[in-house]
Amino acid sequence: SSSALGSRLLKADLSELWEEFPLAKAAWSRRREVELSAGDVLFLPAFWPHCTEALPHVDRASISVNAFVLQRETMSLHGPKDVWANRELLSAQDAIKAFEDKVLPSLAKLPQVPRSFYCKKLASQLEAMSQPSDCGQV
Repeated sequence: SSSALGSRLLKADLSELWEEFPLAKAAWSRRREVELSAGDVLFLPAFWPHCTEALPHVDRASISVNAFVLQRETMSLHGPKDVWANRELLSAQDAIKAFEDKVLPSLAKLPQVPRSFYCKKLASQLEAMSQPSDCGQV
């Protein structure tokens, strides 16, 4: 979720953030900065990390509106109370919980060298899973 990064990206010292999100650091130089004017609209696709700020040189009020759209083909992936489609998908919630409750504590019990090996092995599997496939799934 982009909220994990959120406005923390607007701080002057980002070193703590880069420790927590090393891939965000790698992408930082490729970021896009946009300054909107009155009446402008910016569309951000689902799952795009982002942050916003009201610029100090603007002497008018600034309003930000989020509109999350439930797509018919992914509606069943959201919880029944997630009417705005802005929470983690149900399966992702389960995976994150299992990762935090089981995987991380198990890996923490290993000595540094094998822990590093298995972390990299899992990261490689996750990275491979993140790549588009031709199976037609969303």
